Amino acid sequence: MQPKKLFLSGGCWCSYPSVTPDNWKTAKASIRKAWRIHYRFYDPKITDPKTGKVKPKQVTIQSMNKYTDLKQRQAATQFLIEDTVHMLTRESYHPVKKEVATPALVITIPRDTPFDTALLMAMEKMQGADSTRRDLRCVLNYVLPALRHFRMDIMEIQEVESHHIVALLDGMQKEWKVINRLGEKTYVNKAKPGPFSDAKYNRYRANLQLAFKVLKKYGAIKHNPITGEDVEERKVAKEVRQVLTKEERKRIKTHLAEENPVFGRFVEIFFHSSGRRTELLAMKVKDVDLINQTYRVLVKKGGLYKYQERTIKNIAVPLWREQIKEALPDDYVFSRRLVPGPAMIREDQIDKRWRRWVKSPLGITSDFYTLKHGNTSELVDSLGDEAAAQQAGHTSTAMVVSIYDHSRKQREHERLKRANNAF
Repeated sequence: MQPKKLFLSGGCWCSYPSVTPDNWKTAKASIRKAWRIHYRFYDPKITDPKTGKVKPKQVTIQSMNKYTDLKQRQAATQFLIEDTVHMLTRESYHPVKKEVATPALVITIPRDTPFDTALLMAMEKMQGADSTRRDLRCVLNYVLPALRHFRMDIMEIQEVESHHIVALLDGMQKEWKVINRLGEKTYVNKAKPGPFSDAKYNRYRANLQLAFKVLKKYGAIKHNPITGEDVEERKVAKEVRQVLTKEERKRIKTHLAEENPVFGRFVEIFFHSSGRRTELLAMKVKDVDLINQTYRVLVKKGGLYKYQERTIKNIAVPLWREQIKEALPDDYVFSRRLVPGPAMIREDQIDKRWRRWVKSPLGITSDFYTLKHGNTSELVDSLGDEAAAQQAGHTSTAMVVSIYDHSRKQREHERLKRANNAF
């Protein structure tokens, strides 16, 4: 039986965290309304100046509401309660000061945690770019129903071995129609999922591997079951990516200048920047230096966060100047409606605009991100691999050579044609 009150360090105390709605653990709990965990925190040093009595702080947690599946929300709520109690009692977390009184300890994930709950906990603990967690969430929207379908959800996470992962992914590939129907209620992108191809198999494998890496870090498992040759990647033929031609780019520029000049400006700035969408959307006006023609972005890669300065081309200066004129320093350069503002937007909004304003009306088949490939190839042509890699924020030329320089194969083909080595 849980206590009504928790006695904490420094003479503080709080009520035990409770949940609204009261029936949140039952199958009848509604997910139409927002749930919340709430408790009152008391610090004897924080008093009401009028009465002199200890002034309580009402603390509310609602992050479980991002889950639209009942079982997922229940699992997330249970985890948040346990995590909150641990932070208050073991790490002396002070919700008013928002700090811990002692060095933070690693919060372990119990080894007897059910398979599906453990994966949700791993996602909550995952660090790095928001897109990494978002990708894992999209995968779990189908993996969790699959675990229940194959009756693997009740397995303890410590029991999961490589052959279980192989069986899970093979089963999802074999029964993809059933799994798609089960996952449709929680699928975040609303796109109609297709067959479970080998490419999708590899994507699910990669995301689960990241989740198990987190679980190993927090003590839930002793080894990552998705390493080595036990759960092999499927061999997939690499498709040649369609890159926009110069003629297509001219058509797009003319069309957007008439139909949506604001999006047209973003498209051109992105093309000339050689940056990533996530970096540009997270950039603030104060990060742009038009005098020295540089902009600064926060690069989240490989678990490391670091700022990098990139060059603004002469040809792009008027575009940047028009974009940030009259904007405040703390505004995001590209906020709602792609104009400066206080809110950061999601990168999928760019894809939606690309489909609406470019693909549909012009019959363009290339994706938005191929703009980066085209610019990189042209930079390599004029400046070389190293300059193109530096502008794109890569530490070596490997990515430029293997991924972004789309014209490299054609250049090598032309060079080989001119070879004069006689017999």
